[in-house]
Amino acid sequence: ADRGSNVILRYDFLTTYIHIIIGDGTATTTGSTDPLAAKIGLPQALSFARSGALVIGLNYGAAFITLDESLCPTPAADAKGPAYTLAGSATSGALADGTGSAAVFSTPTAVAPHAAEADAAYVADSANHAVRKLTGGAVVTTLASSANGGLDSPGGLCVSSDGSSVFVADTNHHRI
Repeated sequence: ADRGSNVILRYDFLTTYIHIIIGDGTATTTGSTDPLAAKIGLPQALSFARSGALVIGLNYGAAFITLDESLCPTPAADAKGPAYTLAGSATSGALADGTGSAAVFSTPTAVAPHAAEADAAYVADSANHAVRKLTGGAVVTTLASSANGGLDSPGGLCVSSDGSSVFVADTNHHRI
């Protein structure tokens, strides 16, 4: 995630070539059926879901997904495959669960794949002090927050290998 350039880059270890796979460099947030035309404002977190979908956390509170990493463009190919807003909107705000644009994020700083569901991921919603679950159906639910889990600016996530636990870097409480 190249936050300053508002794009997602791919580094090819074999050719050492770096190229843009998602984003047009605009610091706003709108989806697109063309990954290179998608506007991804200030991307800062990304992870692959078990299905191969790429989930991206953006500063403006949106989570994006491409259907499959293999659909991302390569240096010799044209852009192909959809890139679109899965949940959230172009503005951040107070914690709100929901489907699609009804869900509200504020500074998602980390994403991690769900261990049991192929098209789901966890999102550290830092400014809302919450850990959220995002499904491929664009449904967002809150798993833990400052209200029920005592979180204060979660900054990192990982899931145990058996999927039974989500580990959270609780930034302002200085704990995992």
